[in-house]
Parts: sequence; structure tokens; C-alpha cells
Amino acid sequence: MGTVEVALERGANGFERIVALKRLLPEGARDPRHKEMFLREARLAALLAHPNVVHAYAFGELCGDPFMAMEYVEGEPLSHLLRTAQTAGREIPAGLVAHVLAEACEGLHAAHELRDRGAQGAPLHVVHRDVSPHNVMVAYDGRVKLLDFGVAKFEAAGHETRTGEVKGKMAYMSPEQALGEKLDRRSDLFSVGAVLFECLTGRRMWGSGTDLEVMRRLALENPPRLDAALPGALPALIDLHARLMARDPGKRPASARQVAEELRAIASVSSPPGDSRAARDLMHTLFGAQAEGRRTLLDESLQDMTPSRVQQLQHRLDRASARDVSSSTEPVIVGWPPSTPSLPTKSRRRLVAIAAVVSVAAVVLVGSAATRKGSAPAASTARPALPKVVAGPATPQVRPAAPPEIPPKAARKAPAAEPAIEVTAATAHPLPSPVGSVSAGVRPRTAPSGPAPAPSKLPDVDPTPF
Repeated sequence: MGTVEVALERGANGFERIVALKRLLPEGARDPRHKEMFLREARLAALLAHPNVVHAYAFGELCGDPFMAMEYVEGEPLSHLLRTAQTAGREIPAGLVAHVLAEACEGLHAAHELRDRGAQGAPLHVVHRDVSPHNVMVAYDGRVKLLDFGVAKFEAAGHETRTGEVKGKMAYMSPEQALGEKLDRRSDLFSVGAVLFECLTGRRMWGSGTDLEVMRRLALENPPRLDAALPGALPALIDLHARLMARDPGKRPASARQVAEELRAIASVSSPPGDSRAARDLMHTLFGAQAEGRRTLLDESLQDMTPSRVQQLQHRLDRASARDVSSSTEPVIVGWPPSTPSLPTKSRRRLVAIAAVVSVAAVVLVGSAATRKGSAPAASTARPALPKVVAGPATPQVRPAAPPEIPPKAARKAPAAEPAIEVTAATAHPLPSPVGSVSAGVRPRTAPSGPAPAPSKLPDVDPTPF
């Protein structure tokens, strides 16, 4: 559906930061459903500023294509961690599982407690609806982050997500979610229980089968007990899992924070105990070579683009300084300039410009990792050199859109902008991505004819799903 590219954000006073630049593919950008889901995810990720959530620094549209500049996390999805550990014959200790899910629950609680930034500060009643091992990121340094709010439910401006529609992964859904009933935060806690079961037993709670088979089990069968699937499991984990699996939401824990506290207590008394150091050691054991290869590729590209700032940019990826400087989290529309010539070859890439509130931030592509639905993971272990990327002559002066709240849907047009900077790459080489398969290249667009459209604001996202 989209691409995720490692990029360099450049702002006022020489500020630079490595970001993950997420964009819809052209066919996805033309689909109103995909576009709305993308902008909903961007808005929620921009509102969420928490150590256990992947943050969005800025988002909007560039030449009609939605983009999102996000926190770049060097790591692997929990789903990949589980598969790799199983292939290597390594059992993840129960204490470490408890620690990882406790951190994820802290991020989930922050989402559940999120309020609108308007004058009223009304609660948004966010429900993630897709809590699964695929959407829990474990960094190589041991940090844990929740991501992907593309199908999240929330309420805003008097509009509530309607019931009767099912979104998410069936294997991790609560009964009420699978049946299209009204949801609240306790639905996500059922999903946490399904993830807990899979992490401890090495298999999905409802087993293999089609979505229809899983839905039948959800409707007619009781969830399997952890002690039956894993004899010798810690009593505290057995009790917590049983409460998370309650069919009646009222019998589940009251909040993700409560679940996090119980899991953290279990992690501290386990043998061996689970903590960030244990997570870092496991990631180094399983993915040490991949982590070193990715960092080497990133360093080579940064040396070409900004050799004097490589160490400083690497430091910004560390825990303490990942979000020390904020850029705009408000949307901006950059229209396609009629005077911009078409790109002559596939090796020509446009520089993405992100307009901040008080300054202009230029994002320079330093590598590309495109993820498509149904694409296979990259099989080659050889790491090709990154292209040498050369920035264009000057940074465009882009006028930012007015900061929006989360209001009702409105149809508006995009303003014109100065010509975008171009980035030249002799060849297109992929950069390994922690979120899926790798392919190279960004499809160029040609400029439409006719006068530039009148300035206007970014279309607001309708919180109603499809």
C-alpha cells in the first residue's frame, strides 16, 4: 500500500534529524479509503507523544500524495522476533515477554487516554483495534514501541465511529470486535491477552485456519487456557491471561496501565528477570549482524550528505534525544508547481519538503524501502551500497496550512507552492526496512497543465471508517 523510506529532515538553524518517511503509493493515494485511513493514522500518531509509541513529527500532502515523517526506530516487529527465536530454537523467557508487553501496554494506555488538542480537550476514546505482534516494535537497544493506528477508532467533533464494521486481524480480535459491536478500550486488552498467549506458547491462541473459522471459535468456544497450553506457566500469568480473555468486557482489567503494572511485577520476580537490558541482549543475539549492516548503510549515506554531522545524527536516534526537537505536527498541502519540469529518468527523485510552523524543513531521501501488500521479504543478505544523493540548489519556501483540530469532514482544494527541490540518484538501491519487504524506486509524477489552484486548508479526516 505504501513506502517507508529513511530520510534526513533539515530545518531552521541547521537542525537535522533522521526520520522514517511514510507515503502511499500512487494507486493508494487515489483511493479515498486508503487516503483517509492514512491521514487518520498520521493525526493520531502526531497527537501521541509517548516513549512507547512511534511518534509522527509532521504529516500532510505533497503534490496530492499523503506523507508522514515519523520517528525512525532501528529494530524488528515482535512478530519477526518470535519467528526468528523459534527458528533459532531459542525460548523467550516469560519475564522478558512480560516486560515487552508491559511496555507496549504503557503506549496503549497513552492512546486510550488521548484527548483532542482543542479548547475543550475532549477525550477521543481511542481504540487501537489492531494490537498484534506485527504492531509492536522492539528496537535493537531494547526499547518497545506501539505503532500503526491506521484502523483505530476514535470520537471527535461529535462524530463517533459507527458499529457494524470489522477492522483488524481476526486472530487477535475480541468477541465484540469480531461481531461488529460497540467497542471501548477493553477490547484492546483482549488482544493483549492473545498476544501474550502467542509469545509464551509459540503458537496463535485460536490456532491456524481461515478468518471465518476463527470467528466461529470466537462466537462459540471459550478461549484456551494458558495453563492447559503451557504446563508450568507462572500462576500470575495464568490468572492475568484468564482475566484478559473474559467474554464480558466488565470482567477484564480496567485499563492497559493496570495490565502493564501486573506484567512489570511479574517481570521483576521472574528468573531471569525481564527488563530493557535483557531485551537488548536478546536482540543483539538474534539480529546483531542485521543491525550492524543497516547502521553501516545509513552511515555511508550520511557521510556523503553531511559528513560533519554523522555522530550527532546517530546520537539523535538514542533513547534520550529521539524527540528532543519537534517539527510541525500540523498538516500542510504542497500543490504540484505547473512550472516544474517532468523528471527525465527513474533515477531522478524529488526532495520532499515539510513546512513547519515557524520554518521550512527539507526532507532528503537517503534510502528507500517500499512495502507492498503481499510482497515477499527480501531474500538476499548482501547489502548494496546506497546511492550518492545530491540535493538541489535551494530550499523551497512553502506556506504551511492553518493548524486544524479534528473537526467534521470538509472538501477543500490544495494551494500552489514554489518548485520543489530535486534529489539526484545515479542508481536506486534499497535500504533494509524493519517493516516489511524491500523494493526500490519512487514513481515520478508529471505536472498537470493549467493555472495553480487557490490556497486552502488540508481536508479534515472523517473519523468514520469504511
